[in-house]
Amino acid sequence: MKKLKVIHPVLLAFFPILFLYANNVSELRASQIIIPLAVSLGLALPMWLLFGLLFRDRGKAGLAASIFILLFFTYGHFYNQLEKWNVFVPGHGYLLSITLLVFGYSVYFLRRARRDFKTTTRVLNVAAAALVAINAFTGISYQISAAQLSAPRTNSGESAPPVVMSGLPDIYFIILDEYANPDTVKEVYGYDNGKFITSLKNKGFYIANGSISRYDMTIRAIASILNMEHVPPTEPLEATYQRISHNKVVEYLRSIGYSYVYFGQWYEEDRYEIKADRYFNYYSTTEPQLLTSEFSATLWNTTMLRPFYNYVAGERYEGYYQEGLIRTLEQLKNAPEIEGPKFVYAHILSPHAPFVFGPDGERVAPANFYNFDDKQYYLGQYIFISREIDRVIDEILKKSAMEPIIVIQSDHGARWLADWEKILNAFYLPDRGHELLHDSVSPVDTFRIIFDYYFEGNH
Repeated sequence: MKKLKVIHPVLLAFFPILFLYANNVSELRASQIIIPLAVSLGLALPMWLLFGLLFRDRGKAGLAASIFILLFFTYGHFYNQLEKWNVFVPGHGYLLSITLLVFGYSVYFLRRARRDFKTTTRVLNVAAAALVAINAFTGISYQISAAQLSAPRTNSGESAPPVVMSGLPDIYFIILDEYANPDTVKEVYGYDNGKFITSLKNKGFYIANGSISRYDMTIRAIASILNMEHVPPTEPLEATYQRISHNKVVEYLRSIGYSYVYFGQWYEEDRYEIKADRYFNYYSTTEPQLLTSEFSATLWNTTMLRPFYNYVAGERYEGYYQEGLIRTLEQLKNAPEIEGPKFVYAHILSPHAPFVFGPDGERVAPANFYNFDDKQYYLGQYIFISREIDRVIDEILKKSAMEPIIVIQSDHGARWLADWEKILNAFYLPDRGHELLHDSVSPVDTFRIIFDYYFEGNH
C-alpha cells in the first residue's frame, strides 16, 4: 500500500468548482474560481491528513476524505431536489444531521473493513482525473477563443477629426434590467404601475407600450441597440461583448463632439471593456467579499455551508448590491453638471435579482434575495426602482441647461414569465421628436430614429 497513489480527494475537491465554472464559462471570469479552489483544497487536505492519522492506511484515508467532499458538495443539490419534488423538505438541522450520520457510518465501515481498496482507489483516481480534465479543458478552450475574439481592432487609416456641431443636446440612455412591461405587471402581479407611467407622460415622455425585445439575454439586447442592428442569436458571447465595447452609437456621437459618460454594474467586470471619457462603476469600487460574488453565492449554497451562508454573508452581500445601486442613482442625478455635450449610458441592474430592496427601500431577508416564487420580492424591487428612476429624471430635467434626449428601456421583461419580451420603452424627445415614434417601435431602431431627426441622418 506504500506505493499506492491516492490523488482523488484533491481532484474531487476541485471538480465541483471547475464544473460550475465550465458550465457558466461565458458568464464568469477565471479569477473568480481561484479563491474557491484554494478554500476547497484547504478543506480537503486537513481532512485527508486527519483520516491518515486515524486509519494509518493511505487508501482508506483517501476514501474517507473523498466521501466527505462528495457529501459536502452535494448537500445543497440534494436539498434543492427535495424542494423541487415538494414531497418532504426537512429543516437543515435534520438533513445536515442525517448527512453527517451517513458520513460517520462510512468512516466506521472503512475502519472495520479488512479490504485494502486498491481497485477502488485506482478507479476513483482515473474518474476524478477525467472529470477535472474535461472541465478544465472546457474553461481553457473558451479563454483561448475569448482572447482571440478580444484582440484589439485596428483602423485602416487615421481617424478623421471630430465634427463638432452646435447646440447639441445631452443624450441619456437608461437601461432597467429585467423591468417588465407595466401591463404584464398588472396582469401577473396585480400591481398598477400607472403612477410611474403617468408621471413620465406628464414630463413629456412618449411610452411605446407595444415594444418588444427579441433577446432574453441582456448583452445581445444591448449590443443590438447600440449598433442599430440585430445580433445573431448564435454569435459567440465574446464577439457580442466586443459589439458593446466598440459600438456604432458611441463612435458616431464622439465623431460629432460628444463625450461618453458611462454608469456600469457588477456584471460587466472582466467581461467587456468600456472606454468611456467618464466612467462610474460603484460596484467595482464597493469591494466584494469572498462570499458575496454571484459565483460564490451559487457555489457555497450547493454545499454543507448552505444552512449558514445567509448568516455569514447575507449582510455583506446585501450591502454590496444596495450601495452600488444607490450610489449609481445619486451620481446619475448629477450627470447634467458634467461639462459639454455628452452621451450618458446607465445600465441599472434592477429590478433584476438579487432582490435587496422592498417597495419603500426596506431591507429584504437574505433567504429571499433570489426568491422568484413569492411575487412580493420582484415586485417590491420593481416598485422601488420605478420611484427612484422617476426622481432621477426629475433631477436631470431640472439641472439640464438645454432640453436633453432621454430613453428609458428595459433589455427584456421578467424572463420567468411567458411574455418576457414585452418591455418598457419610454422616450423624451424635445422639439416634437416624439412624432416619429409609434406604439410598437423596436429597441433596435432607437438611435436610428434619434440620429435621423436630430442629426439629419448623418450617421
